[in-house]
Amino acid sequence: MASDAPTSPVAETNAMATPSAIIDPVKAALICKAGIAKLFQQPTASMKAVPMAGGIIRVSYRRSSDNTFWKNDCRLEGAQIIWRAVDVTPGAGPGRWRDDPADGRVTYTMNGDEIVVEETF
Repeated sequence: MASDAPTSPVAETNAMATPSAIIDPVKAALICKAGIAKLFQQPTASMKAVPMAGGIIRVSYRRSSDNTFWKNDCRLEGAQIIWRAVDVTPGAGPGRWRDDPADGRVTYTMNGDEIVVEETF
């Protein structure tokens, strides 16, 4: 079971593309939470989003079905949400970014104040 201990911002060590535009961190956190909620069928109300170094947002939540703690990193590139799991095995650190052409493509659009997330393969 993953730790429920708070995490502190860390320097990003994996190479990544530069985001196409700077997005307000509060808005980026909302978009990332919506993306993770869509991917893992969890309510955004149960999620905490923390800005990290390099434009990364760490989204964490406790899954109500089994009380396990989950963390994912998210970054935005244009309308695309790129994510990776963190500490799937306690202490394992970040996994790979889901940016391979074989990965599902997660995108968002804004409809007023509503964030609409789509995943395509």
